[in-house]
Amino acid sequence: MRKKIQKALRLVENGQVDQAEMIFHEILSQEIDEPDLLAQSGRLALALDEDVYAINSFSRVVELQPDNAYGYYLFASACHKIGKRDQASELSNKAIELNPNLPGPYVILGQIYHKKCKFHQAIDFFEKAILLKPSQPMAYLDMVACLRIVGRHEDALRYAKKLLRLETTAINHLPVSNVLIDMGKMEEATTYLEKALEIDSTCAYAYQQLAQIKKFTTDDNTLIRKAEKALQQSIPAKHRSVIHFSLGKIYDDRKEWDKAFENYRQGNLLGRSAVEPSVLQKRFKCAKKAYNKKRIQDDSLYGSDSNVPVFIVGMPRSGTTLIEQIISAHPDGAGAGELTEILKIHSAICFPNGTSSSGLEKKLSKEMLAGYADDYLRVLKKTREGAVRIVDKLPNNFTYLGLIHLLFPNARIIHAIRNPLDVCLSCYFQSFSYEEDTYDIQWLIKKYHFYRKTIEYWKKLLPEGKIIDVHYEDLISDFESQSHRLIEFCGLPWDDRCLEFYKAPRAIVTASVWQARQPIYTGSRKRWHNYAPYLDELANGLCDYLDDEDIAELAERGIKVKRSWNLGFFK
Repeated sequence: MRKKIQKALRLVENGQVDQAEMIFHEILSQEIDEPDLLAQSGRLALALDEDVYAINSFSRVVELQPDNAYGYYLFASACHKIGKRDQASELSNKAIELNPNLPGPYVILGQIYHKKCKFHQAIDFFEKAILLKPSQPMAYLDMVACLRIVGRHEDALRYAKKLLRLETTAINHLPVSNVLIDMGKMEEATTYLEKALEIDSTCAYAYQQLAQIKKFTTDDNTLIRKAEKALQQSIPAKHRSVIHFSLGKIYDDRKEWDKAFENYRQGNLLGRSAVEPSVLQKRFKCAKKAYNKKRIQDDSLYGSDSNVPVFIVGMPRSGTTLIEQIISAHPDGAGAGELTEILKIHSAICFPNGTSSSGLEKKLSKEMLAGYADDYLRVLKKTREGAVRIVDKLPNNFTYLGLIHLLFPNARIIHAIRNPLDVCLSCYFQSFSYEEDTYDIQWLIKKYHFYRKTIEYWKKLLPEGKIIDVHYEDLISDFESQSHRLIEFCGLPWDDRCLEFYKAPRAIVTASVWQARQPIYTGSRKRWHNYAPYLDELANGLCDYLDDEDIAELAERGIKVKRSWNLGFFK
């Protein structure tokens, strides 16, 4: 039995999952009650995603051997994997109590605190794990991620390079390049990415990073040939998708529009998953019930009088990063990136038991909202305690503006708006890890309609002046006056450093890193002109929001906008 389990574990390590599963099913037919065999069979089950079997095996191990620290660690690993964080934390602490020199439990606790956005505590746990076992790759990866978040980029770079020395694989070059990109060291990052591709020419995310940080010309043929050759090999669909998106960006830079669009189309087809904007509609339906007119007007409910938060909302790729950079360049401003805390609070209120159907909390109280507001501020201010205004630029927060107002009636809300064709096309051209409803033209059309109607709803419901529109096209064409307007809206005195945001020594995490490191970039205005032959479906779907100039320019390019589409999406 022991040899069978060990063989199956080796098969899993070598990627021969089907053969390992055959051995596992043989094991299922036999009764095991020896702690060591239970632990090993549980490890195999965990590797094969047979989580229930693993949990039962590890539970039995600690029942038979209450002083088995490794058994508690394995039990904690299984609980952590299925999302039972409190139990995983308790079991990890028990393992440490029994054997403080066991590194695994510290990694689990670090990951738990990372998920809770308690990054400094997480870093402490990862440091302990690495001290105990310097050859533990996962601890380094998690450590680098946390150090990047708290702005300790020199330390993050040091640990990323240690990981690379530990295992000189293609994929381990990427944490180094990620940190270097954060720090604006593009040439050095490029060197690491090119080394990654020398080791493994199918390393999809190396292509992706190179595409994001560089402007390509007709001289860049070597990388194109390497990428196209990689697509001829047997690689996962998601990796093929990422490479196609990267080639799309390269060809776009080179103004080879037909080749660019075909690669973007292939990237979307391969990256497409079964997610439609209907999930947003469901959340918004709940939001309208929870944060209705009566509650919005009841100022006795308001959670916090803090005026620190500034929310930038809108469609992805609508200029949210540029707006954040302008505010963050102010000595009293800071950017927190794209936080998911508002969605978590909304889910806790509308779906308190994690159920798929609405379990709306009908009795919202000031105490409840004050608690949520304090939790949010704790995350927002982490490592940014001295800032007077801190920006949360998660675009999809437009769905929850009622909740934001109840939590923070003094918060500023900036609506970033961009030409409908440009913003939807830009979304379609981006391989998002979190925007799964942008991989299909019809889904994009539905999402855009939903977003505009949702913004209109909140503008009618919230106090006048609560939300300001900032048009991307106005911002790049009249940068100085629009920047003054932004800073004034945030309640800050003017500072000329806001005009040179791109010089600020801060990390930038966005899909267009190259663009974000430049002075005002005007090349994205009317970008849709380059792809007009492919825009019939998109243009007709967005016609309600196109201005006369867009419609005239479409007609010049042979696209007749016929009628307003009835999508049946907002009933």
